Amino acid sequence: MSLAMIRLFPERKFFMRTRIKIWTLLLAFGLSACTAESAPQATPAALPPTQTPAATATQTEAPTATPSPTLPATPTAQTNCTESALFISDVTIQDGTNVPAGQVFTKTWRLRNNGTCTWNSGYTLNFISGDRMDAPASIPLSETVPDAELDLSVELAAPATDGTFAAYYEIRNPAGKIVPIGFLTNIWAKITVGKLASAPNAVATAPLNPAATGQPTAGVCNPSQNSGPASQIIALINTARAENGLPSLTQNDKLDSAARGHSNDMACNELRSHTGSDGSSVGQRVAAAGYAASRSEEIIYVAGGAEAAFEWWMNDQIHRDAILRAEHVHIGVGISNLPGSAYGTYISVVLAAP
Repeated sequence: MSLAMIRLFPERKFFMRTRIKIWTLLLAFGLSACTAESAPQATPAALPPTQTPAATATQTEAPTATPSPTLPATPTAQTNCTESALFISDVTIQDGTNVPAGQVFTKTWRLRNNGTCTWNSGYTLNFISGDRMDAPASIPLSETVPDAELDLSVELAAPATDGTFAAYYEIRNPAGKIVPIGFLTNIWAKITVGKLASAPNAVATAPLNPAATGQPTAGVCNPSQNSGPASQIIALINTARAENGLPSLTQNDKLDSAARGHSNDMACNELRSHTGSDGSSVGQRVAAAGYAASRSEEIIYVAGGAEAAFEWWMNDQIHRDAILRAEHVHIGVGISNLPGSAYGTYISVVLAAP
């Protein structure tokens, strides 16, 4: 081996070593790169599946139809029957009752179903005129069969000012037709409020005790009396009694006085009531006139003459029974006429026995 070759060998050896190192580095780099790309990703241990509970079918109830509220059938006007009412009495708040200003009160009338139709909620009591006194426009009637009585009430409030006040009402059937109340078409509530020195109109002041005198207060209210129709009424009543096998009634001056007193009272106070403006009853008026009665009763009529009154009385069972009562012996009649008043003519007939 030459000296030159010996010198080159270490260099070659160095060169070879260098090449080996380079290739080794390259190989190592390549192997590292392949591992990063292709090394399998660690698969996490599979977690047990979350148990989704089987879908429970939410039981939806089949929709049930919500029933519509059953509305009461609207009453309709009845056919093939007659409609009529009869005023029996003022149960509360007599005409002219003094009520404190602003006080709420209940007015009650007693009526009889005098027709052949049955009253039901389709029949109403309606405010028609006068002083409203906080009255409702209308109220339904309770069911009332023919010949039965009904206490009909309305709540009112007395006005805040002093004076005389009146509210008028009428009954209407389901078709809106007015039901007659006896020989009229309305009933009313009349009150006074406060202390009145005198009523606002002259005709509103009655005798202090008309039953005692039978005469109105001079210069205040002076209805005229008519003896002709009074005699006609007595004749009609006695004819009806004769036709029914009953004795005639004898006219009695004291009963005439009691009857005139009440007819004047009704005229001067525009009443249609058996109760006097001073609260008197027929028995008290008969006694005040000086007649000692074992029994007495009264029938009245307004806004008509003798024949109309008699016809109406005989077509109403209560009044017919009074006329044909066998126990009666005497009769007294008072007919007062007052033009410009509510009814014009006021008739009172007193039947009694000593």
